[in-house]
Amino acid sequence: MVNETTPAPAVAKLGAITISSNEVQQLLRAMPESERTKVKSNPEDLKNWLRQRLASEALLREASKGMGRTSGGQDTH
Repeated sequence: MVNETTPAPAVAKLGAITISSNEVQQLLRAMPESERTKVKSNPEDLKNWLRQRLASEALLREASKGMGRTSGGQDTH
């Protein structure tokens, strides 16, 4: 998400998927203020939010891989 010459350190990682501190800040700024305040005020909420972001990104990447494939002989009748 962030286009920098020196990548920021990862604060969360799931396999090959990482979220940098800069990405976290961008994502938090994009949130509605009430949600941002809730997430930032409770470390457990922040951890859960990061887990959800990683899981969503993993799901999107997996779906993107599948989009390039054909039906593989599945019968749709």
